Amino acid sequence: MKCSLSFVRTIAVFALFLITGIAEAQIKVDKARIGCLDIQPDGNLTAVVASACNGKGSCSFKAPTPDQYKREGVQAHTRLFCTQAMEIIYHCGSGPTTAITVPGDAWDKPPAQLVCAPPPTSGGTPSSGGVDAIEVTRARIGCLDIQPNPNLTALVANACNGKGHCSFKAPTPDEYRRAGVQAHTRDLCTQAMEITFRCGWNDEQTLQVPGDAWNHPPAQMVCDGGTIATNQQYVTPPPSESCGPVVLGRPAYFIAPRDMLDWTPNGSHGDYTFQGFSPPQPTLTPSLYNSPAGTLWPPDTRSGVHLRTNKGPIAGAPVSTLGANEGRLRAELRAAAATARTNPLATLCQAAQSFTRNRPATADTPSDQAFGNALADLSVTGRNAFANFVRLAPRESILDTQPGCRGASPAAMTAALNRAYNVARALRLPHTSTERQSLGWIAVSGEDDQPYRPVNVPSNQGGFPEFQTRVDVPKFHIAVNTRYMIAHDPHHPPVAFTRPATPLVNGGPGRVVPADPLPALANDAEVILFIHGMDSRLEEANDLTEALHKISGHNFTVISMDLPTSGYADNLSHERQIAPIADVRCHNTPLVDFVEEFIVDFVNTLDGQLGGRLKPRIKAVVGGSLGGNMAMRLGRRTDTPWITTVVPWSPAAIWPSMIARGATDGCDTSWNAGGNLGVQQALKWGGLEERFRADHETPELRRELFYGGFDFDGGDMVAIFSGNNHKPQAACWFSDGWRCKPDSILAARLDRQETYDANFRVWHWRLGAEQLVFSQQQFSPGTNQPLYLRNTKRMLLFCGVDDVCADLCKDTRDVAPKMVNTPGCARFLRHTGHSLDNEHPDYIAREIADFVGGSCR
Repeated sequence: MKCSLSFVRTIAVFALFLITGIAEAQIKVDKARIGCLDIQPDGNLTAVVASACNGKGSCSFKAPTPDQYKREGVQAHTRLFCTQAMEIIYHCGSGPTTAITVPGDAWDKPPAQLVCAPPPTSGGTPSSGGVDAIEVTRARIGCLDIQPNPNLTALVANACNGKGHCSFKAPTPDEYRRAGVQAHTRDLCTQAMEITFRCGWNDEQTLQVPGDAWNHPPAQMVCDGGTIATNQQYVTPPPSESCGPVVLGRPAYFIAPRDMLDWTPNGSHGDYTFQGFSPPQPTLTPSLYNSPAGTLWPPDTRSGVHLRTNKGPIAGAPVSTLGANEGRLRAELRAAAATARTNPLATLCQAAQSFTRNRPATADTPSDQAFGNALADLSVTGRNAFANFVRLAPRESILDTQPGCRGASPAAMTAALNRAYNVARALRLPHTSTERQSLGWIAVSGEDDQPYRPVNVPSNQGGFPEFQTRVDVPKFHIAVNTRYMIAHDPHHPPVAFTRPATPLVNGGPGRVVPADPLPALANDAEVILFIHGMDSRLEEANDLTEALHKISGHNFTVISMDLPTSGYADNLSHERQIAPIADVRCHNTPLVDFVEEFIVDFVNTLDGQLGGRLKPRIKAVVGGSLGGNMAMRLGRRTDTPWITTVVPWSPAAIWPSMIARGATDGCDTSWNAGGNLGVQQALKWGGLEERFRADHETPELRRELFYGGFDFDGGDMVAIFSGNNHKPQAACWFSDGWRCKPDSILAARLDRQETYDANFRVWHWRLGAEQLVFSQQQFSPGTNQPLYLRNTKRMLLFCGVDDVCADLCKDTRDVAPKMVNTPGCARFLRHTGHSLDNEHPDYIAREIADFVGGSCR
C-alpha cells in the first residue's frame, strides 16, 4: 500500500500551537461526537475524549473504529453511504472554545491534536535563525471549486512568512475586498480558505478551513513544534547521492575458487508446505560455476521449473550462491577447520604435507599448492584456532615434533608457517592494503570455527582502526567478544593510537603479528554511536560515516560495533545462554532485551578503557531497523544519563505486537492472524521445533536459511515483511529506485556466508520473531500508557515512505503524532526505502549534525 503523500489531511481546523516555557492552560473537552454528524447531534464521544485528554497541556486523540467505540458503549447514528467524521470541541483554561473536525471515516485519518498554549502574539513567533521558518507558497479563499487561483497568497505570506508558527484568521468578504482580493463565489456556496506552506527545507503541506472560513477558528501553521507530535514533515531529499559501486570481486570481495567449495546436493526435506516455503532442490554443478551471464540454471528436480538464470555479476559464480550450499567449504577443509579449533598445529602439518606432495590440480580437486595454502589459512582464520595459535607461537622446531608432520619437507613446513603468519598479520590491516590484496582468497569456515575479523569481505571502507574487546553483560551473566571501529574525521589532526610493544604472537624474524592498538579519542571528538541492523555488521556505518566527515566545523567520530551473533562478534546459543525459546511472549522478549543491555555494557566497557572520556562525548545514539528499535528503547532508559539524543530510522517493532497469545499473556496491542502466523513460524525455525535446533544442524539448513532471507517470496506470510508488494525480505531493504540495490543485496549474502553457523541461523529467526512480538506501542509495565510515551529524551525520527515492508513507515507515521512527550521532530522521506542512511547519507548526516546542534531543519 502506497503511503500517503500528504502530511496534513484536510481538517476543518488544524489547531496546533508552539509549546514554550510559558505556563500553559489545561484542556477541558466540552463536547465530542462521532458518526454522520448531520444526524448525530449529541456528544456521544465526550466521555471517551475527556477521559483521555482533560487536564493535559496537549493531547493526540485517534478516532476509534466502530468496533472500538461500541466496546466503550458508544452508539453512533449512521446511514448508508455516510462516512463517520469526528468533532471535538474544547477550551483551554478560561480561553475560547476550539473546534476540530476530522473528516470521515475519521479512524483512517491522523489523530486530532488538542493543544493548549498561550496565543501567539501578532499572529505568530519569528523562527529562530530562519530554521524551519514558514514559507507560504499559495493561499486562496472563495468557492474553491471555481477559485483555482491563489488570490490570498500575499496576505497570508505577509502575515506568516519567516515565523516559526502562525495563527491566521480568514478575512471576511469586506476585509479581503478592502485588501484588493477578488474571490469567485456563487449562490449557496460557502467560502473556504486553503493555505499551502512549507517549513524550511521540507515539503509543502496544505491546511483547509471550511466555509464560511471567517466563522471558524484560525488556521494554524506550525513549523517549530517542540515535540515529535507537533513537528513532523514530509521531505523530498535531494536526488539520491551517487552510491559508491559495490565491487563484487577484487579488491573488495575475494570469491572462493570453484574446487574449494562443497557441491554436494543437500536436498530439503520435512514439512515445507507453509505458505509456499519450498527451497529448490540443488541443481547447481561445478560446470556452471564459470557460466556467463544469461545461462539458464537446471530445473528443480521436483517441479521441472527453471528457477532462475545466472545474472552475475560475480565472476565465476552463478549469482551469489557460491556452490551448491551457499559458500560452504568442501568436506576436507571443513574437517581441517574443526581440527584447527583445538589443534592448529595439526592443520599446519596437513598444509606442509600438501606442499610436500605438490600435485597439480585435477578436474575437481585443487592443486596441492592451493590446498596447502587453504589448510594453513584455517590454522589462523577461526577465533578458536587463532587463540591457540597465539598461545603456541608455532615454529619449525615445534612442527618437527608433531606426528602429522612426519615426512613433510623442511621447506614445506616453512611455507605453511609463512602462509599462516602472513594471513594472521594481513587480517589486522586495512582490506585494501597491498599485503592483504597479495594473498588473494583466504580459506575460512565460519560454521566450524567462527572468524573474528573480515577475511574475504571488506572491512570498514575508511581504513579506520578496528579493535577487539570483551563485553561482560552482568544482567545475563554472559561475556561477548566483539569488534568495533573508532572513525575520527580524517580532516582533523590524526589521533595517536598506542600499540603495545609486546606483539600478539612472535614466531621469529618475519613472523611477528603486532598487538592491536589501544583505543583513543580526540579531545574534540563528537561521538556518534552507530547501532547496525539485524544480521548486519559494523560496516553498515560506512556511508553515514563518510557523509558526517564531509561536514566542516565538527570532528564527528563514529563508533560502531558488531552486535552479538552478528558480524564478527561471538555467535551465541540463545537457548543455552539467554533464555528458552518457549519463554517468548508479549512483554517477554529476552533476545531483544539482551541486545539492549549489550549496547549499554559495551559503552561501559569502552568508557572504562578510555578513562571515562567516552560518555561525555557521545552526542547521539543512531541506527535503523534493529538499530532504530534499540535507539528508541535506549531513549527510554533512566540509568544512562550519557544518552541525551537518539536518532532512530525505520525502527523495528514500532508496529503493534503480532503475537496472538495476547489475552493470556497480558498483551495490550492489537494483532493480526497473518502476523501471528509469521511469529510462530519464525519461532519454529528458531528452534521451537526440535529438528531446527542449533545442536541438530543438518546439511540442508544452511541453504534454507539463505533461501528464507534472500529468495523466499512467501505470499500472504510475507505481508509481515512487504505489505502489498510480495517480495523476498532482502528486497525490502532498499527502494527499487536506488541503483546500488541489487549489488548491495548480493554483497550482504556474501557477508553472511562467511560468518554463518548454526547459532547464527536460529538467532536470526528468533530475533526476527521477538521483534514482531515486542512493540513500542505496548503498555509500560503496570500502566495503561504506551512505551513511546516514556521516550522523553531528544529524538530525531525518520522513515522512508517507500518502506512498505511490514508497513513500517506507515506505523512510524501513525505513532509519531502520539509522541507528545518526546522533544524533537520526525521527517518522512519520499522516494526512499528502509535503509535511508544508505540511500541518502549526506541528507541524513546534515540532519543529524543540525539536530545534535540543537535544532530540526
